[in-house]
Amino acid sequence: MHRDWHFVWLTGWSAHPRVWDPVLRRFPDATHQRVDFNGCHHPKSVQSRAKKALLSSPKPVHLVGWSLGAMVALELASQFPKWIRALYLIGGTGQFVRDTTYPHGWDARILKRMERRLQTHPDEVLADFDRQLFSPAEQATGWSDQWRQLRSVTHLSPADLSGSLRYLRNFNWFAQGITLETDTYLLTGEADVICPPQAGEWLAKRIPKADWTPLPQAGHLPFWTQTDSFCSWLIQRVMNDDQ
Repeated sequence: MHRDWHFVWLTGWSAHPRVWDPVLRRFPDATHQRVDFNGCHHPKSVQSRAKKALLSSPKPVHLVGWSLGAMVALELASQFPKWIRALYLIGGTGQFVRDTTYPHGWDARILKRMERRLQTHPDEVLADFDRQLFSPAEQATGWSDQWRQLRSVTHLSPADLSGSLRYLRNFNWFAQGITLETDTYLLTGEADVICPPQAGEWLAKRIPKADWTPLPQAGHLPFWTQTDSFCSWLIQRVMNDDQ
């Protein structure tokens, strides 16, 4: 059954694509392509890198995006709907920065400050960001320590992170006024403070064929900290979409 499943996995800001490994091991017969956004020095290169992966993958694709990757997945689905069987958005949002009409995003000043500090204190910027990835329950069970081990294999310069950070600051899918007809499944950790549950629910209400699931006690990395629950969620929806 898995031989007919073709996945493209879009990772989050500053994360190594190895973050998907615990999930990919559950689908050994499927085809997989992981996209790494580190090293994108311009926001446009974020989208072009993902587009290249989509174009080179067998069709139709099950497109899985986490955080930054979920935003990129939304744009790809808007451009290439016939090539994508379904979207799976983890910790996703339709707009990363809040404004007068959207209350669930980050303050733009925080992202601008991160861009400036990346030039002088990149390790501190990453450490501050990483502290927000996990729920209190996940921190208590050592997930932060495991993340630091994964982070240790990723050697990033400020330039490696700047383009994707600006992509986050500029991203506003709602403003494009697109009606997305692709089957879309959203999963959000109930304790996610980076892309909170309200952001996932807000997005789901604006996609006609959307299904949104909040995952208890999970932070921003539910597929990593609750791999069993995530894979059950994913398999059920992939199989449902294949029928």
